[in-house]
Amino acid sequence: MRLTAPLRRATAALATASLALAALATGLVAPAAAAGVGFVVDDFAGTSMGPRELLTPGEFECGPTRNTTLTPGAGTLKVDVRVPDSLGCTYGDARIRWTAAGTVDLQAGGADRIEMRYRDVLPDQPSAVTFGLQAVDVNGKVASVGGLSRNGGAASDWLTVRYTPAYVGDVAVLSFPSGFDRARVKSIVLLVSATTSYQNVSVTLEGIGAGNGEPTYQAPSFGATTPLVFPPSTSTSRTLTVTGNPAPDVSVTSGKPAWMPDTTTRGGRHDGARPSSRPGPA
Repeated sequence: MRLTAPLRRATAALATASLALAALATGLVAPAAAAGVGFVVDDFAGTSMGPRELLTPGEFECGPTRNTTLTPGAGTLKVDVRVPDSLGCTYGDARIRWTAAGTVDLQAGGADRIEMRYRDVLPDQPSAVTFGLQAVDVNGKVASVGGLSRNGGAASDWLTVRYTPAYVGDVAVLSFPSGFDRARVKSIVLLVSATTSYQNVSVTLEGIGAGNGEPTYQAPSFGATTPLVFPPSTSTSRTLTVTGNPAPDVSVTSGKPAWMPDTTTRGGRHDGARPSSRPGPA
């Protein structure tokens, strides 16, 4: 069957657009929300160990600072830390706490670390932000780690905080005080801080939870490479899945027809690009 010229143009444009989808994954520090074992601190999609709250400082304290906002999204939580605050504090510092109704077991299911997945770190520069973590048991004892510096950038990344060192000099390790009850933890606190004064910081969290073993890096890969065809005068949607770990960023970089909008949906280890269209008549 011979295609009419407009339909041939629509099909060719779609083939070009589908081949122009770019999967971008940078960094080798990876995602986490729930690694399949243990408990979920928060997946930002309705499951958490308990209520979440942004901690506030004392009347004349600068830790944490006062000008922080939390913006929930679809499976995300955007944290914006701005300075100076109302007291004139210039070193951005945010602290978010989750408190269980009962208790959680840090080692449930064989968990040996807490993992955090994040993306969209600003400023986009080396050593843009530092993370810290605290676990408080039922007796008020605090296990903690801090000063874990990470680079800025849009790509998804992950941070793992281990319960025991993985190598000599390992700094991403919770320091447990004597008698800490790992089986009965009441709250978890995440610290997000700037690395210099007068510096605003932003990060989008994608999940925090317990895991076992270091997540593995998976290069971005397209689920299919065949052209996506859209019939003329018909509203149609197509889905193209891109896998990877950390979850790759997906975008249409060139060759996209004006009549074709597209949306992307992020998953734990994959993204889905969903172009839709209603091209003109053949």
